[in-house]
Amino acid sequence: MKITIDRDECDASLPFCERCFGTLVLHPMGVERSCMLTLEDDGRADLTVVLRSEGQEETLVVSEGQCELVARDGWSAFVHFNPRFYRT
Repeated sequence: MKITIDRDECDASLPFCERCFGTLVLHPMGVERSCMLTLEDDGRADLTVVLRSEGQEETLVVSEGQCELVARDGWSAFVHFNPRFYRT
């Protein structure tokens, strides 16, 4: 499964975004979010998330065994930039 997310499409604070992302990682076919640009079945067992935020783009590949860890820690723990806490 491959999902493209653009955080700039949502004005939620980082903690809310992290919880929303956690639900998405655990149930990728069970949620629809305004920040989701694409959702495609790429035939892979891993979940690939292309995350765009504040002019940055990161690709996270999450194996089935990592889903709970990534959902708990949130996407900001796995990117190479510091996202803003609040959106305006």
